[in-house]
Amino acid sequence: MKAPTCIALIACLFGSCATDRSPANLDPHTARTIIVSALPAGWSLIPHQDETQQRITDAYFIGPGNEAFILVGPQPNYIDWADHEGNLYREFLAKECLYVWIVPGGFKPKFVRLSFFNFFDPPWHPHPVFASRNVRVYGDVQHYIANTNRTKQLLREASYISSPEIHLSWKSWRRDIAASLRK
Repeated sequence: MKAPTCIALIACLFGSCATDRSPANLDPHTARTIIVSALPAGWSLIPHQDETQQRITDAYFIGPGNEAFILVGPQPNYIDWADHEGNLYREFLAKECLYVWIVPGGFKPKFVRLSFFNFFDPPWHPHPVFASRNVRVYGDVQHYIANTNRTKQLLREASYISSPEIHLSWKSWRRDIAASLRK
């Protein structure tokens, strides 16, 4: 009686290892699915990116098996701009967003090193969010430009463009993403 129970228990343990979602067994695609399923209310995955956004998500993280995607939140962000006559305008053309990169665990991104020439304006690079033997996750807070046609028009017409620092409505995004991948 004890032998069949013991064998069944061992079989369940070995069977669960084959489908284990533990951090040690994650692949980039599974990690993406887990992150998207853990999004707070009002946040969503952008399924397709325009050319400008694709250049950002491809920066530093081009390679086989890499996942790059954008998560957009509900909070709008504005762009202040001035025309050539000096008139000031504010338009809500953007939303809060996170650029997320998931790469294999052994992948080493090539970040620009700090030098004398970029001391006062250090190079941009994403923030580490999670790391395991099989995957690393990086993220960065950005604007998601919802109206790219209007933005392109502004770039041609404006003499000055600025936008505020982005404060996400999802304050604990790093902790929440890391926790979802540790489950």
